[in-house]
Amino acid sequence: MKADAFERLREQVVTIVQESGNSEGFEVDKWLAKWLSMPIGALGGKSPAEYLDTEDGVEMISNLLGQIQHGLYG
Repeated sequence: MKADAFERLREQVVTIVQESGNSEGFEVDKWLAKWLSMPIGALGGKSPAEYLDTEDGVEMISNLLGQIQHGLYG
């Protein structure tokens, strides 16, 4: 996994958590690493980490995080 992709997604998660208004005790790096390794139904059972080798893949995972933030994906 590219370090720059992780950092980009990490910054996005930090923003999401800050916007939620309840970031106390939330471990961004731990949560993101776990989430990236989990099979996701919206990805056909693949993990988000499998898509981080290309810019298009990183963009797709970033969009998925945005959908989760806005309740568009359950």
